[in-house]
Amino acid sequence: MSQSPAKRNFSRRAALAGIGASGAILAQYAAGALAGETPAPAEKGDQEVTLTPCPTATAIAALPALAEGALVQTAGFHAPGDGGGALYRIGKPGEDTQPNGADVIALENGLAAVLLEGEAVSYKMFGAVGDGEHDDGVEIKLAHQYAGKHQIPIVNLSGEYWIKQTNDIPITTNVHWGK
Repeated sequence: MSQSPAKRNFSRRAALAGIGASGAILAQYAAGALAGETPAPAEKGDQEVTLTPCPTATAIAALPALAEGALVQTAGFHAPGDGGGALYRIGKPGEDTQPNGADVIALENGLAAVLLEGEAVSYKMFGAVGDGEHDDGVEIKLAHQYAGKHQIPIVNLSGEYWIKQTNDIPITTNVHWGK
């Protein structure tokens, strides 16, 4: 059963409006992370959820006392501004959320930071370097597996990525590589 075009356009508009508003708020918290400010609570219904800014995904494991349900906003994966910034939810590792150093990052307290999918993902959100020298195959494969699982596209408009030893990369969703 297909949706009418008007219904589909409304949901896209609503989703984009929500993403735009939340993106502006999250950008404020990411800027705070770079300035070394303390985390601020964000309200979600009747629950209070803590949004913790963090400069990089690789630094999440070193954050003290992250509680289950907290959100962490990064400004990059390896370095702030490298294109790998993302939003993570803190939770218990499970069958589908085993730490892999990319979309699921192990924490010292036994919990894990799990990437929250959005409209799209990029290779840099999974730790790819894109410098034309580093073998980014493992990270690219993880990105495509995640995109396929969540049925979202991969948008990767810049970088020179090398795949030297990784095989069987499942490209099952749209990919936009730019020019």
